Amino acid sequence: MDNIQILHECKDSRDDHFANRRSHAQDDFIGETDEADILEHLESIESSTSFHATQSMSSVHDCLKHVEETHLFESNIAGQRYDGLLQSAEAEDIIASDSPDLEAEWKQAYDQRRDEWKNRIMNQGL
Repeated sequence: MDNIQILHECKDSRDDHFANRRSHAQDDFIGETDEADILEHLESIESSTSFHATQSMSSVHDCLKHVEETHLFESNIAGQRYDGLLQSAEAEDIIASDSPDLEAEWKQAYDQRRDEWKNRIMNQGL
């Protein structure tokens, strides 16, 4: 009998606790809100997002510049040389492009390069 009473007291305490939390949460959002405050808040969110997007694009350009400077993707396999991964204007076009066929073009170019690489490797082994 004592255990049942303790169980009910715990449940009552839990219910009171959550009811108290709900009332505080409602009080935070029910105050007098001004449309100007809401608009200001939304504008700050947008400016923050656009700032992060600008920073991200800047990081991409810096990364591509360093890749070009260090010749990271240069190779000299079977007498062929692949220099200059992307020019900066090309990088912007690729990054900003919304073409639905772009993915298919990339896959086709990848498949072609893979097949050429396999053929070179097989011909070197003979």
